[in-house]
Amino acid sequence: MSGLKKLAEGLESAAEQVADIPAELARHEAMPFHDLAAAPGRLGDIGRELRRQCTDGWQHRYDEAADAARRLDRLAEAVREAAAGYRSTEETVRSDQQREQTLGDHPDWGL
Repeated sequence: MSGLKKLAEGLESAAEQVADIPAELARHEAMPFHDLAAAPGRLGDIGRELRRQCTDGWQHRYDEAADAARRLDRLAEAVREAAAGYRSTEETVRSDQQREQTLGDHPDWGL
C-alpha cells in the first residue's frame, strides 16, 4: 500500500503546484496593447480588441490550471480510496487466516 500512498501524495503535491500557477501567471502578466488601446480612432479599436483577446487568453489559462488542480485532487482522493479498499481486504484476509489457524479444519467453519 505504500506505493499507492506515495502516488496519492505525489498527486496531491502536483495539484498544489498546479493550483499555484494562476497566481504565478498573474505576477508575470503584462497588459499588452495598453498604450495602443488608448489611441484614438480605429487604431484604438484594434488595440482594445487585442487587449480583450489577450485578457481572455490569460483567463482561459487560469481556468485551465484551476481545473487541472481540481482533477488532480480528485485523482489523489480516488487513489486514497482504492488504497483503503485494498487495506480493508488485506485485513479481512489476515483475520480469516488467523481464524482458520485457530479453528483448524472444523466442518462447520465458514457456514
